[in-house]
Amino acid sequence: MRGILKLKKKSTFLFRRLLLSFLLIILLLASFNILSFTYFRTQIREEIIRYNTQNLNNTTDSFETHFNLVIKLMYSYYYKDRVQLINKPDFSYEVANQLRSEISNLVSNELLYLENFFLVQRANRFVLGKDGSSIPETLFEKFYASPKYPFSFWEQQFKESFTSRIYPAASFTDTTLKQAPVGMGTLFPVVTQNRLSPDLFFVTFLKADSLVGAFHQSINEKFVILNAQYQPIYKAHSELKIEKLSALDGDHGYFKQNGQYYFYQKGGSTGLVYMNIVPDAHITSAISRLNATLFTLLVVAIAVSIATSIYMSYRFNNPVQRIVESIRRINSEGVPERHRADEFELIGEAIHHMEQVQSSFHTDMAEKNSLLRSFVYMNKLKGIPNHTMDGGEGAVEQAEFAGPFRFVLFQIEFRPAFERDVEVDEVQATFLFREYIRKTMLGHFPDSHTFQIENNQILSIVYGDGAESRDALEAVLAVMRDNFETDRESCFFTIAVSDAFHQGGDYTKAYEQTLELIGRRQLRSESQLIWGSDPVGRSATATTILSEVQTNELATQLQAGQAEAARTIVQRIVLAMQRKDATAAQLLLFAEDVVEKTARTVAAAGLQIGSVAERVRDGKRALKRLQSVEELTAFMDRYVTEAAEMVRTKREERDPITDYVREHLAQHYREDITLEIVAEKLNITGGYLSTYFKEKTGSNFLDYVHEVRIGKACELLLRTDQLIQDIADQVGYTNLNTFNRTFKKVTGRTPREYRLERKQQ
Repeated sequence: MRGILKLKKKSTFLFRRLLLSFLLIILLLASFNILSFTYFRTQIREEIIRYNTQNLNNTTDSFETHFNLVIKLMYSYYYKDRVQLINKPDFSYEVANQLRSEISNLVSNELLYLENFFLVQRANRFVLGKDGSSIPETLFEKFYASPKYPFSFWEQQFKESFTSRIYPAASFTDTTLKQAPVGMGTLFPVVTQNRLSPDLFFVTFLKADSLVGAFHQSINEKFVILNAQYQPIYKAHSELKIEKLSALDGDHGYFKQNGQYYFYQKGGSTGLVYMNIVPDAHITSAISRLNATLFTLLVVAIAVSIATSIYMSYRFNNPVQRIVESIRRINSEGVPERHRADEFELIGEAIHHMEQVQSSFHTDMAEKNSLLRSFVYMNKLKGIPNHTMDGGEGAVEQAEFAGPFRFVLFQIEFRPAFERDVEVDEVQATFLFREYIRKTMLGHFPDSHTFQIENNQILSIVYGDGAESRDALEAVLAVMRDNFETDRESCFFTIAVSDAFHQGGDYTKAYEQTLELIGRRQLRSESQLIWGSDPVGRSATATTILSEVQTNELATQLQAGQAEAARTIVQRIVLAMQRKDATAAQLLLFAEDVVEKTARTVAAAGLQIGSVAERVRDGKRALKRLQSVEELTAFMDRYVTEAAEMVRTKREERDPITDYVREHLAQHYREDITLEIVAEKLNITGGYLSTYFKEKTGSNFLDYVHEVRIGKACELLLRTDQLIQDIADQVGYTNLNTFNRTFKKVTGRTPREYRLERKQQ
């Protein structure tokens, strides 16, 4: 029983101490808030004044900028050709109509807030606006009539000498329909003159209310614009009364008069004074409302805090006492009498024991995490995605423009040895390369950004454009290229560096330039570094497809089964492309064209092309893996040789009729040979022989005769120095023109051109 009573006494003491602690905290916070309210109440008025001053400053800047824009726009029309033509006595109305259309387009721009824009030619009594032409009297007395601006006023203004004026805003009305006049709204008239054209004026009507609505963003609507003599030229409300003002102190500021604050700002260009009027009662009521709100919140906060303190004290006291009782029951034997705050000591001992247990747990977890981290790194090396890894790599960075920059584009090409020798896949390898590039760039250029944009492209943005920055970048990229070269057996890089760009909107241009630079890569199995400032060279003139002449020559040799001659043609073109510094892309496009045209030639020879088409697809896939000119040349030699062998094998297949035709032509090609003569010797009709020969060989009989004869002529042209006319006669052509025409059709060249080209090689 005594133990229970002691626990109750301790509980009462703990509750009181907790409650007093909470109340002390509430007292401190309440004191701080009261002091803060007292201080900030004195600052509220100044803050409101600063707000209105800044707001008026923004309004002034907007109005001044717009007035200057409109006036400059009006002056620019003095120098237009059509305006000068209108200024002549005998101007063309067609020109006037074109100018009217231009003015109409200008007025339709909503951001200029133009009601209309008029060209006034005083000598001709001619006015031109967006809706057409008229005379000054009609314009200012009917279309834009205002009691404040009668026609006499405008006549007087046109007689005075000035450059530009902004007149007070006034209401204008279209009175052409007397029964239903149309209000044009409140408009600012603006007039410009030019001493070089004294008879030419421009009058612009600006929408005053629209300008105020766009440029004066304030909850207070007492806004006034004054001229240089402090006379109102615009009032937001017609009933707004402005007392006569004396000279203002300075170009900006505020003063209090008759219970109102007058905030003013003088325009630097137009000399107009922009004024915002705020009643003192408005500021006082705002402060009073704020004080009442803050006081109410403070009282409510104190009341809620006291109630919460009592509640939390009870809530905290009860479980603590239960914890103490549990600890005492566990250690009831031999527990000595302690100080009235012994419950905290007991809880402290229990917490110390828990910390020891937790420390042991964390030590065990650290060992397991170490093993888990090892597995994560092994998965990383093997290319197994792990989305649980941290480090903030997925955080989005703000790509703000930080000055002049260059793009550095890294394009990776994996070689066939990569899949055989490297354990990770291409995706994981690209990720590792990206991390290496990112860390290297950040180490030398802290403001750089590196990210992957394609499955094999990594882009770095490096800021700075001076010679020192370029030298540093060149040194870093040279080291990186050397490091990439250590992996050249499995992959290689093309590094393209753009010129320095100076605008944030040039990112697209820089990227397009790096893509163009990537296309300059030479067909060499090494990492290459290409700068935007490097000369383009002669690669732009390199051919990428076979010409018609080259196509015919290659087809002739393939159809004849001449593998060596066909290879020579391809090799000659590749060498010519190399002399012109052809890029890798150009060489590969040329190779694809040879593959396709060789396939068509094989098909034309009458072969079953199913396997051939498959080999073409395989050939094109193989082209993508070629990394050097030597590999490309070897591939083309094999491909063309196989095609020529297929055609030659097809032609050598034994067939009584076709064999007889070939043997007969080989022996009698010099003689007059016709389809009927050969058919008669075979005891068949000419039509049957033509169809049969075409089906078996893929060539027409007459075309085959020409191929045989021209083939013999080619041999004679190269082996002898005989006249072309003599060679034509020896191969069966009695007419030299027919020989020349047939020779060019088969080979793509004249006999003379063929002999000269071959002897120059």
